[in-house]
Amino acid sequence: MFSTPIVDSLDELIKSAVKYSKNTGIDKILIFSQNGESGLKLKKYVDELNPSVQVVTIMFPANEPVFIENEEGHVEEVIPNDINSDINSKLLKENVQVIFGTLPLDNVVVPGVPNSINLTIKNTLSMFTPGLQLAVQAVLIATDHGILNFGEPVISIVGDVAISASAANSRLIFHSEYGLKIDSIIAKKQ
Repeated sequence: MFSTPIVDSLDELIKSAVKYSKNTGIDKILIFSQNGESGLKLKKYVDELNPSVQVVTIMFPANEPVFIENEEGHVEEVIPNDINSDINSKLLKENVQVIFGTLPLDNVVVPGVPNSINLTIKNTLSMFTPGLQLAVQAVLIATDHGILNFGEPVISIVGDVAISASAANSRLIFHSEYGLKIDSIIAKKQ
């Protein structure tokens, strides 16, 4: 019977993924990070448990305005992930590769025109756990940026799940030979 280890925190999720990398020989771990801090946390555990692993932090959206309501109730336009940010400098200093990108399964914004194909893919992946669609997109982004080769084994971590997968790019996600394959659910948060 299929059994996925259930963990209580991001720290436990990261530790499970790093231990899995050591046991399987997977030498790249991706982590989505809104502000870069989880990338630094992952690097700390990698240095302790399996220092040969390359850590890649994926930050999004890149160079895209986000609208945030401030304390006074006014909406402000912010570009949260700037390549020149302090956190980016910290990550690079710690030898963590940083990728800035957009989510490959997000629709192109055309006001008034829905696209249900990508939404269906994301909703289907989210049936297991909400973060699974982000873990898959991390692999696609890393492959699209040339960090991963087709079929290369990789671990992908988001806030609630860690997976191992065989890499594919966004265009060939469902290809019979070069498509993305989820090999294992390493752990998931409750």
